[in-house]
Amino acid sequence: MIEDITSINTQDLLTTSIKRDNQTPNAEFIKWIKEGVNEINSKLINSEEELRKFAIGETQNLHQLMITLEKSKLNFELFMQVRNKMIEGYKEILRMQV
Repeated sequence: MIEDITSINTQDLLTTSIKRDNQTPNAEFIKWIKEGVNEINSKLINSEEELRKFAIGETQNLHQLMITLEKSKLNFELFMQVRNKMIEGYKEILRMQV
């Protein structure tokens, strides 16, 4: 025999899926950002340490120093470009009319 169609409470389904969907991506995104910032920070600290060693005469390898400094500079510039794009995207979302 065919059972009667029962109503489904769609509000409960929506709030449950929204809560679940919002928690995981935000946490992953924040983790990704923190890891990126920490990586860039460690590279900047490493390049400063290499520069300090060169300045006091501990190392004589100017080529390696310049490569390390350029890598740090490029990493920081890339981070700033990603940051700027994220801010532009956020501003664009704020301008959207609902």
